[in-house]
Amino acid sequence: MFDSNKKIENRQLVIVYNDETEKIANYLYNKLYGTTIKCVLWSTKDYKKNVPIMMNTNKILVYDEDLIEELFPYPEKENITNLNCGAKFIRQGPRAGFVVDKSFLHNKFMQVRYSKKKWKLTLDSFLLFPFYLEFIKFRKNKMKSLLKVATDEILVHLLFDFIEGEKSTDC
Repeated sequence: MFDSNKKIENRQLVIVYNDETEKIANYLYNKLYGTTIKCVLWSTKDYKKNVPIMMNTNKILVYDEDLIEELFPYPEKENITNLNCGAKFIRQGPRAGFVVDKSFLHNKFMQVRYSKKKWKLTLDSFLLFPFYLEFIKFRKNKMKSLLKVATDEILVHLLFDFIEGEKSTDC
């Protein structure tokens, strides 16, 4: 006889992070405490070391864009869910990850920059490098907040479907 609780008991999730995303990985880990999902946190280095012994039934959620590029070399061909916050949730089989939309970040940066400084950007070579450094700092700070919002969004809509293997749809 089919035991409906059997599927729930076997749900496992590996959360992979890098130095920049460790905090958000811990946030998700703590949010899943007390749920039916068993999870473990691995750095990217730990993940790469354990790949040969992993089974394809382990669900993997990646918070490392470089690793996502390796795991999903053709993201346009994957199951992509556009999240409301400017991030994308990419899935392929037992693997999933977050990618922040670069054009979304650039547009936000320009809105903030123009609203604060109220001056026209010139592409003068003297201004280009400081502009780039300012954008890099903005991107790093904004990505942290976007990943938190994206994590909250998938907790509501997509994470349990991903672990159960159900097809996702846009939020």
